Order: sequence, then C-alpha cells, then structure tokens
Amino acid sequence: MKIMAMQTKKIALYMLSTLLVAGMCYALWLFISTPPIFLPGKPSTVQTDSMLHTTVQTTDRALLLELTITPKSVGTNTFAARVMEAGTNRVKTDVTLDLYATNSDMDMGTKVIHLQPDGKDAFGAKDELTMDGHWQIRMEVHTHQQTLHQANVAFQILT
Repeated sequence: MKIMAMQTKKIALYMLSTLLVAGMCYALWLFISTPPIFLPGKPSTVQTDSMLHTTVQTTDRALLLELTITPKSVGTNTFAARVMEAGTNRVKTDVTLDLYATNSDMDMGTKVIHLQPDGKDAFGAKDELTMDGHWQIRMEVHTHQQTLHQANVAFQILT
C-alpha cells in the first residue's frame, strides 16, 4: 500500500513538473513572439479620419514623445502629448514642449503651438489647423539643462 502511495505521489510530481515546464515554454514563446510596444526609430501610430495618436523617438534617442491630435481636422484641434525617457518610459514633466506645424502642400509658414503642462504628467493645447493636406510637425523638447530634443511627425487631413 505504501509503495503504491509513493508511486502515485511520484507520478503526480512528474505531471506537475511537466506542466510547469510546458507553461514556462509557452510563456517564453509568448515573450519572444510578441512585438515590443515601441521599436526604436520607428513610429508607433494609430490614425483615423478623426484622430492621430503616435509615439516617436527623438533624433538623439533619449526621449519618447507621444502625441495625440483630435479631431485631426481643419479648424480647432486638441494637441495632447507626453514626454518619456527612452530607456525607462518614465514620464518627464520638467521640460517645455513646443510643436512647429507646417503644411507641406502650400507654403503658409510654420505655426508654433506651445503645449502647457496639465498637472497630470502630460502637456496640452488647443489650436487651429488651417487647411487640409499633408502636415509635418516638429516636436521640440527643452530640458532645464537647455538640451534640445527633437522628433518629427507627418500626417494628412482629408476633407
């Protein structure tokens, strides 16, 4: 009877260890096969007719900049942004953030949009986009050490 109980325990332990190893292999496969949320140097963008949400890395690779534009149309738009350290994704609020919007289809100059801190780890402003077409936005982040970080975003407004 004791021998049979010991064999049952050994079988149960073997089955449990097999399941544990299989679970670890599955978790490793998921980790390897799932693409990262952000690939350095490549923007991560979601864009619809009424919204743009993108994450870009600055040219010096020091920061990640998230930008959301709604409704992404001619007229008044809301610009919301977050600044994060590239290595840690830690939000930075001790910076200034300005957008320089240029319409690529017609030389109308460059519109400067100063984003203000919202007190909740982000920056925002409301401003006008004056016409449809292709737009370029240069995002400039200035730190208290007077370091300039830049990134560019391109999008299109359709009417």
